[in-house]
Formats: sequence, C-alpha cells, structure tokens
Amino acid sequence: MSEFIYNAFLSARFAHRPTDAGERRRTGAPGAPSTIRGVERRKLADYEWVQAVHVSSEIRNYVTIYLATATLQVGVLATFSIHQDNEEAGRREMDIMMPSLKIHQQGQRPAVPLTEVS
Repeated sequence: MSEFIYNAFLSARFAHRPTDAGERRRTGAPGAPSTIRGVERRKLADYEWVQAVHVSSEIRNYVTIYLATATLQVGVLATFSIHQDNEEAGRREMDIMMPSLKIHQQGQRPAVPLTEVS
C-alpha cells in the first residue's frame, strides 16, 4: 500500500510548474516549486500514512502538511496548512488532531498489513 504512495511523494515532490496568474500569486514567480522539508512514514490510528511537509506549496508563506494513505477500498489525502509565523503553535494543534483521523468504509475493514513505521 504505502510503498506506492511513499514513492509517489518522493518522485512528484509537489514540484508542479505553475503557469496561471493564481499560481504566480502562490509562488511569487512562474515555475517556482515549493520548498520540501521532508517526507516520512508515520502510523496514525492503525494505518500507515505518508507525511510530506512543504513550504509555499499551496499558499505563499504557509507550511502545508500532506498526509496520504490507502486501503483496499479508498485512498485518502488530508492537508493541513499553517502560516509560517504561527507554525509552532499550529503544529502542536495538528499533532493533537492528526491521530483522530478515521477512515470509514463500507463493510468489514480489509486486512491491510502494516509495516513498522519509524
């Protein structure tokens, strides 16, 4: 499951090349990628997630945390964005919220093996 998502985060790295006016407002210059702080795996609520942290990926001067996972039935991507000036307090709040993410699925929960997450 997560090997595909993890590799997708590493290869795509959210470095799309903006071309329209809205994207130029986000990055400040056409073609400027976001700054990648890191990509890692983490375990939340019995699922393995891939977490990527970017600066100015969606909104200039905001830190965005992307969380992605997949089950046999559904793929999930959650984003949390915080202005850089409030990052420390915002990260504390997110660390409280993130473990509460729940994936609701029809029927029985499929058996998806979890690998150890460091």
